Amino acid sequence: MKILFCEVENYGKISGRKIVFDGNLPQFCEDNGKGKTTLCSFLRVMFYGMETRREKDVVFGDREHFYPFSGGRFGGSVTFLYGGKTCRIERFFDEKSATKDTFRYFENDEVKEANPSTIGKEIFGMDEEAFGRSLLFDSRDAEISATVGMREKLGAVAEGTGKGGNAADAIALLEKKRKEICGDRKNANSEMYRLETERAALDKEIDSLKEKTAKLDYLYTERARLQAEISSDEKTLNALREKETLNAKKETYLNYLSLAQEQKNKREELQARYPAGVFTEAEIDRLKRAQNEEAKLKGVLSADGFPREKSDLLCRYEAAFASGVPSEETIQGVEQSILELGRIEAALSTERGLNEREKALFTRFDGKNGAESDFSRAAQLSKAYRDSEREIVEESAKLAAATAENVAAKHAGEKKKGKSAGIFAVAGALLLLLGAVLCFVKTAIGVPVIVVGCISLLLAAKNRKTKDNAAEADFVSSADGKLAALKEERGRLAAEIGAFLTRYGYPAEEITASLDRAANDYVDYLAAKKSFGAYTEERRAAERRKQSIENALTEYFAPYRLTDGAYSERLRRLKNWMDKYADLREEKRRAEERTAQATARIREIEKDAAEIFAARRLALPQAENMQKTIGTLSADSAEYARCVADEKVYTGKAAKYLEEQKLPEILIPEFTEKKEDKGAETGETAAAATTRLNEKRGESARIDREIMETEAALDRLAEKEKLRAENDEKYADAKARLSVYRTTIELIRLADDNLMRRYVEPVRGRFVAYADLIEKELGWEVTMNRDFSLSFSRGGARRKDGHLSAGVRSVCAFCLRLSLIDEMFAGREQPFLMLDDPFVHLDEEHFNRTAALVRKIAEQRQLIYFTCHSSRKVATE
Repeated sequence: MKILFCEVENYGKISGRKIVFDGNLPQFCEDNGKGKTTLCSFLRVMFYGMETRREKDVVFGDREHFYPFSGGRFGGSVTFLYGGKTCRIERFFDEKSATKDTFRYFENDEVKEANPSTIGKEIFGMDEEAFGRSLLFDSRDAEISATVGMREKLGAVAEGTGKGGNAADAIALLEKKRKEICGDRKNANSEMYRLETERAALDKEIDSLKEKTAKLDYLYTERARLQAEISSDEKTLNALREKETLNAKKETYLNYLSLAQEQKNKREELQARYPAGVFTEAEIDRLKRAQNEEAKLKGVLSADGFPREKSDLLCRYEAAFASGVPSEETIQGVEQSILELGRIEAALSTERGLNEREKALFTRFDGKNGAESDFSRAAQLSKAYRDSEREIVEESAKLAAATAENVAAKHAGEKKKGKSAGIFAVAGALLLLLGAVLCFVKTAIGVPVIVVGCISLLLAAKNRKTKDNAAEADFVSSADGKLAALKEERGRLAAEIGAFLTRYGYPAEEITASLDRAANDYVDYLAAKKSFGAYTEERRAAERRKQSIENALTEYFAPYRLTDGAYSERLRRLKNWMDKYADLREEKRRAEERTAQATARIREIEKDAAEIFAARRLALPQAENMQKTIGTLSADSAEYARCVADEKVYTGKAAKYLEEQKLPEILIPEFTEKKEDKGAETGETAAAATTRLNEKRGESARIDREIMETEAALDRLAEKEKLRAENDEKYADAKARLSVYRTTIELIRLADDNLMRRYVEPVRGRFVAYADLIEKELGWEVTMNRDFSLSFSRGGARRKDGHLSAGVRSVCAFCLRLSLIDEMFAGREQPFLMLDDPFVHLDEEHFNRTAALVRKIAEQRQLIYFTCHSSRKVATE
């Protein structure tokens, strides 16, 4: 058998891949986590499928483990050579349920019928667990023993069956059957115990039935005696009943007459109460309707009148509106005044304040006396200061130009000594010109530049000769005197301007800029003061109008005593009073009309009732007693009608009863006189005779039931005796079958022992042959037990395989796995074997020897080899 390739659509982390298995030793060298174990699992589930995943499962199964996170179809197909045919299994799995999985099986590209649940076992002859423990070998398989599935396969080979049965299953089945029969009391459900229990119950029931049937003759005799006595007593009872019936008929007739007389007496008594006759039902009905109507009308008068509290309220409203109810036009005028007042209050509620700049201006200028004259003088000072600044700049420029011209003419021919003087002169002239320009931009920057230019010119002048120095000194002295006067005037102006700026809180360092800023601020202050003054005057006018409206509204509402609350609320209350006042007046009018109508109707009702009582010659009762009187009249009328009807009924019944019973002698006085003599002829009544007869009948019925039960017991006795015989037969049969089962179990155990001894040596021989190829120096005697477990003997001491190193133990486990597979598939097509990095514990020498064995084995079967390191790849020669 050989895997050709598999196509994985989605399985774990493998998706959309076709994996080809070249030759008999395809190798896959991948890092951990790349899907080697996933591929092994895929091959296994292609043959065996997956279990359904349930919500309560605690085991992390394949269906949940390998379901793709990205979705898509879950599964694929595997193509392999088997039995000379190219076969293919295709499976796709549901996320949870195996019933939703799909399966198809092909042979030479032709769909064949196959069972998805058993296809793996049909191909390999083993269950899924045995497949994983035999045809998949990894580093964890260090246990050197066979699984139940392997033993089942070996047993099937030995017994010549393919059903997978074994001796253990047969023994278990026979033991189960034996326990079903065995009479051990610990097994209360066994057949023999059940038969023994049933037999004991039958014996007890048979004895009881025999006791019951023994008194059957006595019961027959007693029943005959009771039947004779019952016949005699029945005759006596009939005679007594005839006599009592005759007396009862007379009593019934006399009772009818008595009842008719009683009703007649009541009728005559009622007639005596009413001289003009008893009231008729029509008259009583008229009185009842009139009484009910009168009661309703009086209720209307009491409930629907004009109450005192409403009358008091109406009086208060009449006092409030003594001068008249306000007109609609007046109310509208008040509403307009209230609306205007609301608008004024809304406008006054949002008071305009000063912004931050305005506050700063008012803080700086407001309340300063002479501010207007101060700013007028400041304007004059500003102009004078600016003129002084300009003259200083112009004079400095002239001085600088003249100096530069003289210096240049004097030292035009000098090279060595005059060179430095010329430089200072030119530099000073340039600085003076630059300073003059900058002064027009900003005085604070231009003046220092002019000063530096002057110093440069003075340094240039020192380099001249004495004669020249004297001439130049005169020129400089004249120019400096005029410039000094200008500067003195500018200083005086600056001092006066500084005092002005300091008074109003402006910096005196930058005079021109501070003056401009102060002038602008004062203009803004005057504009803000004018604007705020106009706003204040408007607000005062609005407050005066508000006060005027409030005084007018207060005066208007004062007569109505509406002095608290908002004016809109007062108006609302006033309008509410007006509405209520109108409603109360209308309600009072309607109440008066209803009262008059009800009073008139009550008089009519009372007149009608008086006429009815006068017709019967009876006095009209008081109003408070009318209801009770009507009730009495109604009861008497009904009683009178009932007495008349009952008298007629009982008289008719008496006559009819007398005729039906045909007993005219019942009315003869002699019959009544002989009543006591006829009753004295017998000393027993019919009731006593009936009681005695019923007792005897009850006793007879009891005897009959007991006879029936005894006769039925005779029938059951025969049935129970038959069942007892059948029980004995079943018990004997169970003992025989029990003996057969016990003997069979012993024989099967003996045969199983012989069978296992027959197959242990072949597996052991194959194991030693494989082990010799791997470790010639093992040198240990190997023994295998019936469970295919190995032990090793060294130095006379026998030890389990657990004493070996991990590497040697994995090699031994591999050899045993090969031995078991060879024996299991002896004479059949060898399956493929998957090796999932099983030799991680081997050193280089042992691995090389093992690799040689792997190559040799691959000549006979396909080995699919997985490893995560290139050093453990099997070199192909």
